[in-house]
Amino acid sequence: MNFEEDDFDDLDGGGPLEVIVPTADQWEDAAYLHLKPYDTERKMQIEGDHRPFLIPLLGTIRHYSVEVVFNDGTWGFLYFGTDLGEAKKLIHRLAAQHDLPIEKNYPACSDVAGY
Repeated sequence: MNFEEDDFDDLDGGGPLEVIVPTADQWEDAAYLHLKPYDTERKMQIEGDHRPFLIPLLGTIRHYSVEVVFNDGTWGFLYFGTDLGEAKKLIHRLAAQHDLPIEKNYPACSDVAGY
């Protein structure tokens, strides 16, 4: 048995999560950054007869994402992980590096204080 802490496949029902590395042109089209919490299900992977399968476990795992939102309203993940400190350092570094504001969603859309 293999415990899968975070396979991200069902984050929003849209398939595997993709962390992007924006090009210079994409950074020019970026409107703002934000940091959001996500809870993902805990799952255990079990080897089956034909292929492995996942069974859900009780509880969730808190993850944090740093997201870039573009002027056309589309967005992408720049970071997705369980380390809030790392996510905060990354969003501040990227905001300064690309001269972008950090959009504050707290408290309506986020329980990460100040983000």
